[in-house]
Amino acid sequence: MSKNIPIWKKCLRSSLEVLIKYWPWTENRLHPIKLLRLFPRRAIIERRGVQFLVDPEDFAQFRIFEFADSADFDFFERIWQPGDIVIDLGASCGIYSLIAAKNIGPKGRVYAFEPSETSFKFLVDNIFLNRFKNIHALHCAIADFRGSAPFYLSGDINRGRSSMSPVITSSAYKVNVIFTTLNKFTEEYNIDQIDFLKVDVQGAEYKVLKGAENLLKLGRIRKIYMELHTMELQALGADKKLCLKKLQKYGKVQVLDSGRLRALTNSDFKQTEIKIYWEKYE
Repeated sequence: MSKNIPIWKKCLRSSLEVLIKYWPWTENRLHPIKLLRLFPRRAIIERRGVQFLVDPEDFAQFRIFEFADSADFDFFERIWQPGDIVIDLGASCGIYSLIAAKNIGPKGRVYAFEPSETSFKFLVDNIFLNRFKNIHALHCAIADFRGSAPFYLSGDINRGRSSMSPVITSSAYKVNVIFTTLNKFTEEYNIDQIDFLKVDVQGAEYKVLKGAENLLKLGRIRKIYMELHTMELQALGADKKLCLKKLQKYGKVQVLDSGRLRALTNSDFKQTEIKIYWEKYE
């Protein structure tokens, strides 16, 4: 922050930090974090014992504070174990990666994939900020092929919607990014087992699963958390049923709903997004 910031702004910032730490998300949508926009475009906030350097004007990063306080993260913290190997696809600024790294400890390892250059910089800065030595950040993406391909960045307002699919937003702009498959990545990095795979790839979910077919067949992925996005999947020639069929071939599929697991219902298929939790058959 600039040394020329007035005293009243410094006092306001200190007060906001206290409010942000204790203000519950479930009670009021008017959250004091929005006032951070009075300050420079980066702010440091702590959630679940991890510090995050964020841009308060990026919707995806803004929602970090909602996600980190949610019952879903209570669930994740129960299943992440010391020594786990975690892969985070669509890591953004690192909310899952960093909290997972804290839980799995120095004997565990997180591999965080983020193709957006801006989000990747936040991810690397957050790793450095927390001095984590058990996260490997990779500036590329996972699909069902290897090589360079178009990727659509959704801009500063919500970088979390960046995707292989061109349907995300009218303000998206196209870049080329490097892709590989989970099959090939685990071979190159000598990874025998993935304990937890998180997939938030805005429509490329089926491509990720196709590129991980050998791992699924051999039982080398234990647990998957995946967000299925209807419109983006369809734009890339797939749908939720294709993803679920492939997952059900190798393990049990449930819906993660406010920190609790439940069976899939017909109404889930009408939603634009489903949060899926999968465990391999023993």
